[in-house]
Amino acid sequence: MIRNCLESDLSRIAEIYNRVFNDSSALETILPLFVTQRVRVLTDETQLVVAFYIGTNGNYLHTLAVDEPYQRRGYGRLLLNDWIGSTVPGTKQSLRVRTTNYHAIILYTSVGYRVEYFIKNYYGNGVDAYEMIRA
Repeated sequence: MIRNCLESDLSRIAEIYNRVFNDSSALETILPLFVTQRVRVLTDETQLVVAFYIGTNGNYLHTLAVDEPYQRRGYGRLLLNDWIGSTVPGTKQSLRVRTTNYHAIILYTSVGYRVEYFIKNYYGNGVDAYEMIRA
């Protein structure tokens, strides 16, 4: 089930963020976004949050993450389609993705995103990104 994020979901989202992105500052990163952005979660049959996305109220997808044990089950696609359905029709949607995140790049291109440009060292420590656009 996909639903709006609750404050009680934040620790689970931080746990997923830490695991997927290897970033221990997840709560500091996510908490301000929870207040100002749209945050949606996907839960399993036990109501455990297994994936989430954070998007602006416009058309920028900030983060989409699926907890590692739940990857390759179509949950990312479900959330991505939810995101696309909630954006302003007829406008460009954008996101940034690590150039090494091949599975995400394949997912994004399968729903119409294309690489717009390359951003060197976007994530720091020599980790590059692509800006991807869906028109």
